[in-house]
Formats: sequence, structure tokens, C-alpha cells
Amino acid sequence: MYYHFTRILAILILALTNLAAAQEGYGLEFRAKNIIPEQRTSLVIPAVPLSNDYDYTLSFDLSFAPLSTSYFGYLFRFIDDKDQNIDLIYNVHAKALQVVTGNEFSGISFPMEPGTMAHQWKNIRVNIGVNSRLLSLWIDNKMVSEVSLKLILGKSGQFLFGANRDGSCRSIDLPPMRLRDIQWFRGESLQMHFPLAQRNGLHDTDLVKGKVAYTENPVWLQPRYHNWQLAGTWQVKGNVSLAFNNHLDILYISGQQELMQWNAVRKEMVSQTLSQPTGAPQGNQTVFDEQHQRLYNYFPDSPKVAIFDPQQQRWTLALDSNPVTHYWHPAVFYSSYDSAVYQIGGYGDYQYKNLLRRYHPHTQRWDTPTVDGERFTPRYLSAVGLNPQGDTAYILGGYGSLNGEQILNPHQLYDLTVLDIRRHRYTKIYTLPKPQHPYAFGGNLVIDSRQQVGYTLVFPNDRLQSAFRLMKVDLHQASSELIGAAIDFPFADVKSKVALYYCEKTGELLAVTSYAADNKTSEVKVYSLLLPVSIPTLTHMQPSWWRIFLSWKALVGMAVLLLVVWAECRPFRIGKTVTANTRNEPTILIPEPYFAEPVITQTIAILPVSEPIELAMPAEIKASVTAEETPISLPPVMARIQLFGTFKVIDQQGTDISRQFSPLVRELFLLIMLPNITEGVGITTARITDTLWPTMTQAAAKNNRSVNIAKLRSLLDKLGEHSLIKEKGRWVLLVDEMQIAIDVSQWRQLPPFCQAPEQHLELLRGPLLEGLDYQWLDSYRAAICQHVISNMDEYLHYHHHELSPNRIIAICDCMLRFDPVCESAVMYKCKALAQQQQHASAHKLFLRFQEDYQVIYGERYERPYGEIIAANC
Repeated sequence: MYYHFTRILAILILALTNLAAAQEGYGLEFRAKNIIPEQRTSLVIPAVPLSNDYDYTLSFDLSFAPLSTSYFGYLFRFIDDKDQNIDLIYNVHAKALQVVTGNEFSGISFPMEPGTMAHQWKNIRVNIGVNSRLLSLWIDNKMVSEVSLKLILGKSGQFLFGANRDGSCRSIDLPPMRLRDIQWFRGESLQMHFPLAQRNGLHDTDLVKGKVAYTENPVWLQPRYHNWQLAGTWQVKGNVSLAFNNHLDILYISGQQELMQWNAVRKEMVSQTLSQPTGAPQGNQTVFDEQHQRLYNYFPDSPKVAIFDPQQQRWTLALDSNPVTHYWHPAVFYSSYDSAVYQIGGYGDYQYKNLLRRYHPHTQRWDTPTVDGERFTPRYLSAVGLNPQGDTAYILGGYGSLNGEQILNPHQLYDLTVLDIRRHRYTKIYTLPKPQHPYAFGGNLVIDSRQQVGYTLVFPNDRLQSAFRLMKVDLHQASSELIGAAIDFPFADVKSKVALYYCEKTGELLAVTSYAADNKTSEVKVYSLLLPVSIPTLTHMQPSWWRIFLSWKALVGMAVLLLVVWAECRPFRIGKTVTANTRNEPTILIPEPYFAEPVITQTIAILPVSEPIELAMPAEIKASVTAEETPISLPPVMARIQLFGTFKVIDQQGTDISRQFSPLVRELFLLIMLPNITEGVGITTARITDTLWPTMTQAAAKNNRSVNIAKLRSLLDKLGEHSLIKEKGRWVLLVDEMQIAIDVSQWRQLPPFCQAPEQHLELLRGPLLEGLDYQWLDSYRAAICQHVISNMDEYLHYHHHELSPNRIIAICDCMLRFDPVCESAVMYKCKALAQQQQHASAHKLFLRFQEDYQVIYGERYERPYGEIIAANC
């Protein structure tokens, strides 16, 4: 009994371990043509029994390694006990996957360019019909071809992937391929599953029955998806700046006396000594123009921009090496939409910036375009990336403060904001949950437009001995995932840089760090990591009982149950054993000793300091969150400002403090807040005075304003982080949305009503500030009312036949709260009530509508009730 329990438990734990590895990327790469025969990769799957009563299926996921000169060869050979063969080959002349039976082509062929397989996985399925006498090939759940199976197979067979050096069917020709998730089915019953998710070793274990497959000369992909590989280290004179040529996959490292060009495909560095040295001051930026294939170098505080002349091997002008920038770590990018260089934010002189600057190469001039939409919080250390069209910039996170002052509550920012370059408009998409351990972002956001995700580097910016990790973020929903191991690197703010690029030809992400300890020489390091690619979801097999039990929830439940039973039944003490495959990977980005596994470290030169700096963390603290656990979520926001319906303010303790706002302070509060929310701008002092104290002298109005502003600030202090400031002649109220929820602001950030009706209905409790009668408020009410009514009316027009009567009534009630004489809302509600056989209620609603219509418009509503009920809305 003990043996069976331990054996099944081992398989379950192995399955869970491999599923954990699968979250980042895994598989087996085969050494092929460019490697001597003795070092080419082979994989031998255990022999399988065959019966005339069943058909059998081999399934696996296939990708090709990029940049190979030849992809000819055997993917696998199936050899039965009669030495008969069924082979899957890649034919370079036909440029196709082909199935061979015995000594002839079967007639099954799938045209495929090997280059298209370099950065994607395809599911390959070969159906061997021992019972049906049919042979077929399926690609991504679509049948390629089906032919008669001419071979009379024996009673068993064996799969040989890659090179084969034993038996009568030897072969050393194989394509440079990558495999994962090899599965063998008898009928619809899963018999074997080899995920190929190992990190090292010469075997892989079946998740179904614990069988073992053996391999020679393996290249396990899981470490290449998880561990950054150091590609090179260079010492460069001056303060370097970085840029990347996506077309040629070249990294540019600009220094004081040289321009270095690292080829990311060939992993080769070429250094060009400048015929005329440049200054390379601290904070200088280099940008590559993909449209015109030009390299620009500039100092953010100067209007001049240098262009690299490859013929003369120099910059068109030399930068001054002495000045210090006021724009540290801005977000910089080149937009192909308007052929301009953009710079957003930065830090300097104790100020965080939110200034948008634009450089036009054709006019050689900078300007500062006006940007509409939501206010962009001043910041630096954010990540930026562009869509393929070059007209949309995604700006992720950063470090700054609400009003830009370093002295006033600087903090981490985790929002994703979109800059519409066509319309010059900021739109906030979401804010990520605040992590347990804060981090900043690298300067680049690599956009995967197909999967609608972005990749960036994150790191703690509050210590010298920092460490970066790769983060994947969704471009539409507030979700993120840490991927891979961490890399130690020194972060000394003005002395350090970290950037992320993508090499399409190799499918690798490139992390580049630079550190100028003495501002005279920079140490540049480049790391590479395979970018995980997704596999299409397949439905080619009905789930058998084996596959049901391989779901992660079932595995967890079974593992726990077996552990309990085993613990109760065991007759002896269990010793503590740790296997080589055990994985305990933290998802929280923090340097050692928090990491549960060693990080890849690099030697750094630390400047001497007058006092020792304590950087080490308590040794007893360990990172206990694994890669499978959900991120730590924040407690719900306590402070709340309700503007829909009656005015209500709830403080951080959950107490209603609405009555503490005097009528004057309340109107002052709303006067300042509503323009900020709806227009993204503040309100002038003159408008406040004209509204609240129109008959007072200027001195008296100023005194009253100061007194009531002080009262307002004391009330806002009870809500959470905020900043009430006067900026460019306007009063601006900034709040931390992680601590203070404002329903109108939340509503404006929702998707359109047709996409999220429930969320809209939950927030729209009533018209804006119901019961308050301010003349200046009418325009805000009218704009919101028109938006709500038009969107809900359009939604009902197109979807009323799909909705239940209760849902229609709920939408109509919301419309009538904003407009009591909304004709379309009355029509839809009357019809819905009639469908529920509530004819009296429907007729009563109509009569009340007629009365209200008469009072408001001074004329009778002519359309009869019967016509409304019979109308086809």
C-alpha cells in the first residue's frame, strides 16, 4: 500500500511541477545540422502496445529553431516490432511536412515555410488507424489529409525523435526543431504524456503512468525561458545612452569616443571610434529613427540634436559634457505616425515632470504640444512602448507625486496610460494592484500586438544593490505576471540605466544595463531570454478520465487527499527529501535574501562612502509566494466620494462625514473637483470668486476663500492622499485613486455601456448631485444626462429583444432617474411590464408620464397608450 501511494503521489507532484514550469515556457530543442553527428539530439519514447481493436494518436507541439541554414530531416520515426516504419519528415525541396510509410511517400503533405515556425508552436497530430486502416495528419485541429494505411503493423512499436543511432532504421538527419507535450492516445484514452519541461538531465517522466523517456544531447528550453543568459559585457568611456534598430536587430551603445553596434542575431560587437568625440553628458538620450534609418543623440535641456554620420563616423555636433540634466529617466520614443521624437516626464531639481516634448527632425525644432484628456501625473522611471502603427504610446507606471514636488509624498505609480498621438490625448486604462514590495519600471515596454500584452523590466529603486525581473502586463485589464529569474544590477539613480528590447529574428528579449560608477566609464551588460509563445487551444480529444484527473485543481485535491491518507497510514517516520525537480520560485521582486533560488549576479564597483550603508535584509525572511499563487490584493478602498444621487463623502474609517461640509465648503469643493474630473483642468480664482462671493471686494473674497480652502483641506485629510494646489493660475485637486474612489471618475473610466452594463448601472444611482441647486451645475448635469440616455437608448434599440423584462426595467429606471420624461424609457418599460402581465402598473406609469410631460412642456402627450404597447421598438 505504501508503495502504491508513493508512486501515485510522485506522479501527481511531478505533474504539478511541470504545469508550474509551463507557465513560463518549456520544451526540448534538438541539436541538428550545424552540430557534429555524435552531438545531435535524440529522444526515445517507451515502446507502446498495439491492438487491432483500437486506433492510436500521437500528438505533440512543434516549433523550429530560428536562423538555421537547413531544416531537412526526420521529426520522428515510428518503428514496430516488424521493423516497419512510419516517419514524419520535413522535405526542403517540397517545403512541406510529409508522412512516409515504409519506403514510399504516403501522399500526406503539408506545405510550410520553416521561417513561419520559428516564433510559434503548432500542434501536430498523427492518427494511426490500426483498426480503421486509415492514416491521417492534423495541424492545429484541422485535418491535412487522410489516406489508407497500407502497413499491417505488429503488436508493439516505438517512437524515435531526432537522431537515431540504434537498430536498422538509423538516421542522423533532423531539423533544428523544438518539441513539447508529447502525448499518446489509445482511442480517446490518454496513455502517455511527456511534457518535456525539464531544466536539466537526460530523461523526462510520463505524467500518466510514470514511464521514462530518455534523451541524448538535450537542450532543455525551460532554463532559457527562465534564466537570463549573459551575452556580453563592455566598458565604454563616458555616460552611455542606448537605442535599438528593430529592422536590423542592432543595439547601439553611444559613448564619448565610440559608437558600439552589437548584432543581436550573430551576437557580435563592432566598435566605431568617433572621428570627433562627443560630450556624452549625464542624462543624454539616443533614439533610432526607423523610418529614415537615422540615429539621433541629444541632451534633454538643449534644443540641439545630433545626427550620426556613418560616412564621417561622427555626430553632426558634439554635446557639452559638463551640464547635468533636469530630465532624468524620461520616457523617450520615436513615432512613425508624425515622424517625431517624443519625450515624456523626467526628474530634476527636486521636481517630477509631466511635460510632453516633441522634436521634428525635418524642421530641427522642439515644441510642447497641448495634451487633452486625463491629467498625467508627473513622474520618471516609467516604461513606454508603441503600437505597430506608431500612433499610440502605452506608458506604464513610474515614480512621482501628484503635484510634481519631490517633498510632497513621492510614491510609486502603477497605472497604464495611453497617449493618442493623433489627437494628443491621455487616457488612463487601469491601475495595477499595489504590490507588497514596490518597484519601478525600465524605460521600454515591448508590445506584442497579437496577444495584446506588453513586456517590461521592473526593479526596486530604493537601493543600490537592486535586481530586475521581467514583467508581462495585459494592455486592457489590470493584470500582470512576473516571468523568469532575477538579475542583480546596481541602481544609483543618475548613474544607472536599464532597457528592454526584442530581437524578432531570434525570438529573444534583450535586457541592457549600464552603470557609470564614476561618471567617466560605463559598464554595459546585455542579457538574453527566450520570449514565451502561446499554443493554440485545441479540442481534438474528448476528455478521458485520465485527462480530467490531470487538471490542476483535481491534482491539488488528490495530492492533498493522498498526503492525508498516507500520513495517517504510514507505520514509520517520513524523512525529508528534496528532489532535483523541486521548484520554489518567488513572484515578488526583491533582492536576496528574499529570493528562494540564487539569482544571476554581476560584480559592481561601489563608490566609497563616509558611513556604512546597511543593504542586507533579515536572513529569516523568505519569499514564500510561488509562481502559481495569485498576487497579493489590496484591501478595498474605504474613502469614497459619491456624486451620483445625493452628495455623500465617506472617510477612511468608513464614517459618513457629508454633514461636516458646510453649504459653502461643499459648493467650493464641487466647484474645484468637477472641472478636474470632467475636463482635466482646474478652475480659476476669478471664477470661484464670481460664483461664491460676487458682491464682495477683492480683499474680502480672498480672505473668505483662504478660510474655506483651509476648512476643505482639513476635511480632505480624512479621506487619504490628496493635493489641493494652484497650478498655472487654476485650482487643481489631485487624489490618489488607490485610496479615494470618486464615482463619476470611475464611471468615466468604464468601457462603453454595451460592454459593461452592470458596472454602469451600479454606479449610476441617480442624477448628478441630486437635490443641489447650483446654476453653474446645469451644464455638467446636461452633459452627463445626454451621455447616459443616448448610450442606454442605443443599447435598448439593438438589444431589447435579447434582454429579459427585468433587465429592461432596470435600464429604464436608470434612464428615468436622469430624465423623468424620457419617452423611449417609458415605452420600453411599459412594454416590459406588459410582458410580465403587469398591465395596471404599465398604464399607471404611462399616465404619470403624461402628467409630467404636460407640466414640463406645457402641452399634452398625444401618442396613445395602446400604440406604445403595440409599437415595435
